[in-house]
Amino acid sequence: MSETRFFFRNCSCCSGSGSSGSGSGSTACECLFWNNTPCAGQSYDTCDSVPLKATVTFDYQSCSSFYGGSFWKCSGSASGLQTGVVDGDQQTGSSGSCLQECPDCCDLLPDTITFDLTCVGDAYASENLIDANPEDPGWSYDGSCLGYRPDKKAYLTFPSCAISNGPNCIGLLVVPVDGFSLVFYLYSDYWTVNSCNPIDIRCSITCGNAATSPGMDLMPCFTQCLGGNVCCVRANIVITEAMP
Repeated sequence: MSETRFFFRNCSCCSGSGSSGSGSGSTACECLFWNNTPCAGQSYDTCDSVPLKATVTFDYQSCSSFYGGSFWKCSGSASGLQTGVVDGDQQTGSSGSCLQECPDCCDLLPDTITFDLTCVGDAYASENLIDANPEDPGWSYDGSCLGYRPDKKAYLTFPSCAISNGPNCIGLLVVPVDGFSLVFYLYSDYWTVNSCNPIDIRCSITCGNAATSPGMDLMPCFTQCLGGNVCCVRANIVITEAMP
């Protein structure tokens, strides 16, 4: 089972006030993520650096009827509501409208998930991993709802070696579905640096299958759609500068 790592912001990193700080800061608190990467020395490794974002889309073009469900019929990313139930992008989980029956296979994932990224030492992490409270129910798994779980915490994290092709370097994209999560292991070989100025870094990878993704028994909707094997679902991640 993947381990959730919570990051703590170094509030004394920069001069000024607030968690993001202001002013020149010191060399000791520069973002270490870019060391030994193709983009080392860019403006993104300073204390009050340009914010980045990650945009994640999903496609099922590698899926086929071999997996025993209708998911392979989805073209491109999931879109549209095909069953008349609450759209995954709008469902609120157990505190509000909550799917008690599996949605159409093509509605199991949202069209897009966007993360604001923060550099913490030699790693980048989505903002919801910064100063997170592990007692937040959004981090706990439960079987009260089915389908995509916006009431839970999707998150993204990856170390600098993911960009510099370090050995055995793995980041994580975790997307809550049903009573567990789809886990995408972001191996270094799958990252591509298209540009450092402006930043354009991409990763395209399929998630683990039943043998490599613990908790598949807690994802009955995906099991029903794909026969217990979700390795054909692909996440496409694009890292860019956040728009002001």
